[in-house]
Amino acid sequence: MDSSARERSGPFGRMVWDYHEGELDEQPRHRRDDGEESEAPLEWYFSGPDAWPEVEHEAFADVSGRVLDAGCGAGRTALWLQKQGYDVVGVDRSPGAVAVARDRGVENAVVGDMGDPGLFGDSFDTVLVAGQQVGVAGDRNGVRELFDAFAELTGPDGRVIADVSDPTEAPPEFREYLGDVSDGTATRTFRTVYDGAIGDPITLMMFSPDALRELVAETPWSIETLYGVDEEGGHFYFVLDKS
Repeated sequence: MDSSARERSGPFGRMVWDYHEGELDEQPRHRRDDGEESEAPLEWYFSGPDAWPEVEHEAFADVSGRVLDAGCGAGRTALWLQKQGYDVVGVDRSPGAVAVARDRGVENAVVGDMGDPGLFGDSFDTVLVAGQQVGVAGDRNGVRELFDAFAELTGPDGRVIADVSDPTEAPPEFREYLGDVSDGTATRTFRTVYDGAIGDPITLMMFSPDALRELVAETPWSIETLYGVDEEGGHFYFVLDKS
């Protein structure tokens, strides 16, 4: 692999690279904006389908046609899609993560913004956003803009498959951090800490199924299916289409 990709990356890209190369020097961590820290789930970024929850298998069954794996990271879902015979393009902001995805066998992975319609050329049939990254825009307007960008990236029968956490179903210890969730939304902000560096803050928006309905109301999308809304913990997948 081109080692310059590691050097161009922040802590996330470097920790993924080092884990892939078997050269991890320390346990990377995610540091929340209130100071709370947790171990970065490195094994998960590299996991195969046997380790995935049933809700993912249910949602991924709705994938069709040409696929954009938005926020592909180390290629967890892109590799699986590719093995299923899909024409898939993975995109991630991290040069290190994209280099690892390519080294693991992802045939088409690019560095860039998942919401940039000018980056990919021909349109997609499915945009898959796994790992709760659909909330990366950080607020209602940002998420709507991302949905609008996905509409530009897909044809008339396009769909979006993504997952998110419902803050109204969060466990009590997490609810204290989230604060007021009466409108069905909340945000969490964290940084990746690794290799003597602290990454830029990442703010993820969380929203309930009802809040999702409000978010898509002014976009070309509507909700086709929800998976996992009755499961404990509030994590669910949703499928949007242009009906």
